[in-house]
Amino acid sequence: MKSSGLYLAIFSFVMLTCACEKVIRDEPLVEDLSRLLEEQFSSYSNSFTNDIGVALVIRDAQGVEFGQFGFDKPYTVNTLHRAASTTKTFTGAAIMKLYQEGKLDIDDVITNLIPGMDEPYIPDEESYDIPHKNAITIRKLLQHRAGVFDLSNQAVPDSVDAVYAGAFYFDYIKEMKGSNYSFTKEELVAPVAKHKLSYFAPGTGFHYSNTGFVLLGIIVERVSGLSLNEYLQESFLAPLDLDQTRFAITGVDAPEAPTMDNYLLIDGTESPSGFDNLSSAQAEGNIITSLNDLSVWAYRLYGTSEILDSEMVNQMTNVTETGDWVGNYGLATTAFPLELGVGHDGAHQGFMTIMRYHAPTKSAYVAVTNMLDVDDFGSQVATMLGVIEAGISYRESKQ
Repeated sequence: MKSSGLYLAIFSFVMLTCACEKVIRDEPLVEDLSRLLEEQFSSYSNSFTNDIGVALVIRDAQGVEFGQFGFDKPYTVNTLHRAASTTKTFTGAAIMKLYQEGKLDIDDVITNLIPGMDEPYIPDEESYDIPHKNAITIRKLLQHRAGVFDLSNQAVPDSVDAVYAGAFYFDYIKEMKGSNYSFTKEELVAPVAKHKLSYFAPGTGFHYSNTGFVLLGIIVERVSGLSLNEYLQESFLAPLDLDQTRFAITGVDAPEAPTMDNYLLIDGTESPSGFDNLSSAQAEGNIITSLNDLSVWAYRLYGTSEILDSEMVNQMTNVTETGDWVGNYGLATTAFPLELGVGHDGAHQGFMTIMRYHAPTKSAYVAVTNMLDVDDFGSQVATMLGVIEAGISYRESKQ
């Protein structure tokens, strides 16, 4: 998980007439919820030099509640941020929608032919000749149990015969070709194939792999005949009116206003975190969104049958223990700890985001903070999960 944010917010769209523009409305702050966030977050945020805040949005069938604390300027449900690995729930839902429609089978191996086509799920090319490809199923990719080497979160092994041995591959390429270099999906996989990098045989372990989700994005494209962005737009963003959500695919894609100052703490140095090239995170961590949009997505995906039928949602949320820092994982869905519900987390430079749907309260909870604490990542995650827990307790007290 290489990106993040911890805001929770939400916004409403008001349609006037077909000749008028859509009006975006900010949700008013709920004072009780904001005070709760101050109690939960102040001791953590006070350890930083800059103004580090937290925002939370709670959404159910009746509407939303929004609270914030600690930012140096007002945070709204429409403020944009990089929500990192919450992207995986979109890619995963795309796979499951195609499965629901009979256009693929998640228990097929990725070298199988696509149903009704004479092309395999992944290209039969050298760049995709990854280890164990004839035994990797789509399901195993969704579960992070395929053993696919994670090219974004782990340095290339020193033993590899390449100039970038021992380095993080994407950082090396951006240093050589420029920070705004636009990666293709093929480039996001090719080094794994070239150097035969793998963790284990499929199904014999768990290892979080962003590269595995890049492969899933490629499968969506080959099955649907659309680019991944086109498919997500047509299938999810447009029908749900997620107008503030997009997925960066070039090296210069960046959030448009409104945005929030954000920071990075690494090796004891706290510094502003500005633009970041997300083209290396396609299909796994390249989402730019708002708290409003992300809470709509969490509620509709996990709390209704509007996006996927109940059988598909049940498969996504049927989590098992990983024995890893992720805790419990299903299909593109985490549930850690179990009592907080299902969703996904996202950590990227400058932000940490926690997204959950909690079935007992029938509500979605999304929290974000404008800091990525690399030095004490575990404490930050625990603090953010505490924000979600406090939000659930707040909602339970009102029901």
